[in-house]
Amino acid sequence: YRDTRLLYIKIIDLLDDQGSDYSIDEVLAIANVPRKILDKMFNLRTGLTLKTYASVSESAS
Repeated sequence: YRDTRLLYIKIIDLLDDQGSDYSIDEVLAIANVPRKILDKMFNLRTGLTLKTYASVSESAS
């Protein structure tokens, strides 16, 4: 069992740090799941896609 909240916190921290220049390889390494699954899980959890979250995060900085 993995704590998914910690997983999302790590991914969100990475996206906040890197903005729209985030490395999908780093995100996938943290998540340790296929990209299609990660995209669906992230969207369900945050209501945004990874790309949208990264661009919003970058513009908010």
